[in-house]
Amino acid sequence: MRKEENRLNRESNIELLRIVAMLMVIVCHCIGWNPYFSSMTQDGSVRSIFLESLSGLGKVGVHIFFLISGYFTILKPVKAKSLAKIWIKGYLYKVLIALFAFTLLAVGYTSIRDNIFSEGVTMHFLEVFNPTTTEWWFLSTYIIIMVASPFIANVVKKVKRAKMKRFLIIFGFLFYLASFLFRLEDPILNFDGFGTYITYLITFMVGAYIGLYKIKLSHQTTYIWAIFSYLITLAWSIAVVKFGFGTGYRYDTWNNHFTHFIMALSIFFMFLNLKINMKIINVLASYSLGVYLLHNSALSNRYLWKVFDIHIFYNSYLIYFAPFIFAVVVYLLCTMLDYVLSKIIVNRVANLLT
Repeated sequence: MRKEENRLNRESNIELLRIVAMLMVIVCHCIGWNPYFSSMTQDGSVRSIFLESLSGLGKVGVHIFFLISGYFTILKPVKAKSLAKIWIKGYLYKVLIALFAFTLLAVGYTSIRDNIFSEGVTMHFLEVFNPTTTEWWFLSTYIIIMVASPFIANVVKKVKRAKMKRFLIIFGFLFYLASFLFRLEDPILNFDGFGTYITYLITFMVGAYIGLYKIKLSHQTTYIWAIFSYLITLAWSIAVVKFGFGTGYRYDTWNNHFTHFIMALSIFFMFLNLKINMKIINVLASYSLGVYLLHNSALSNRYLWKVFDIHIFYNSYLIYFAPFIFAVVVYLLCTMLDYVLSKIIVNRVANLLT
């Protein structure tokens, strides 16, 4: 009984982390996809610095997802059928969103002359017919790394612990340093290209290393590193907003992967130390993928943040709370929609095709 309780506790704390990671992604999109993002992060105010510092939370969330994947996959390989179902679900949701767009056209809610709608439809159909578009980047990266995960896990297991630790530290440091120095000149290191796979491959391997050797850090250490990494992000945000550092170098807070990785790792260790046993957390976390797929398409990104518009609160103290409140609301709405669509369509089609 005690062993089972420990297993549930471990699952619940990691499942809660999944929810937190997805909320980070939504906060990032809430800010970054807002039509007034540029103006809100360029006036030099405390508000603009705050929003700029939050704009990279999505990358922190993604690093957390790959840490979790590596942590569990090292001991329990993912099944090919599961990956196929994930891809099918992602594709079905893009088709369903496209059908919804044409429904809006049919009932006269919008027209193809609407620039935002027209651009969204164009980009969305590129997603449907070309899965290599950047809108698919997370799903594509995740599936490719998970397909390679048995080989990666085998390497992590066979290489001696000390050697693997040195490799991860040295290779990770050199890669992040190189990507920082040569981001503009060398497209192979661009995080929107091949560098994306290397970035999250490193993160996945770190998660696998932690899972294999059951590594934990003290609460105090995790808090110190989390605060330290955010302070660096905050300092970087000041440089971007006050001095236009990101404008010339194109290395803004959104793409500052090294501090994002440190912050993600700190938060990951923080949640490993928690002891939670709540079924509702596990249930809500199970819809995190659906939440991502539903709220982050080319079309939904161009309309969702017109509804949940943080800009209307920009001159109010509510701007410090609006991104988080909207993120929770969007998560819950997408969870309910994912539940309905999965029951009616997605699960049946996925089961039929796999």
